[in-house]
Amino acid sequence: MGAKELVEKWENDTFTAADVDEFLTVAAEFGNSNEDIQEELEDMGDKSYLFKVEGMDDFWLKIEGGKLSAGKGSIDSPSLTYSMKEDICVGVLSGKMDSTAVYMKGDLKIEGSLKDGANFVSLLEMLREEMEEAD
Repeated sequence: MGAKELVEKWENDTFTAADVDEFLTVAAEFGNSNEDIQEELEDMGDKSYLFKVEGMDDFWLKIEGGKLSAGKGSIDSPSLTYSMKEDICVGVLSGKMDSTAVYMKGDLKIEGSLKDGANFVSLLEMLREEMEEAD
């Protein structure tokens, strides 16, 4: 599956937890090949984001040396840890739910700097936009 298929799933509300791994892989590829996103990554510095989702394996996204990588499992000393239920994860990653709104409602828990969280949300939005514009 590539960006086009993921975007179709977002648009058709068929994006599920089973698609999260593919989303992270494709997002990392886009982030590592797009100049605008590369500038954003360099400004953010080295960061690591751990996602703890009820009913799913943990997964992570890292920025190291201006490059994105993603994977399953836990990581040591993440910059930011998100904890949430599966439907919140799917909604936030697909852009169907506003991360600030679900955080304010208590459906998204964050351990770490809220500034890092805001920067991650901006990065996520940029990645989704690039994927939506891909042919």
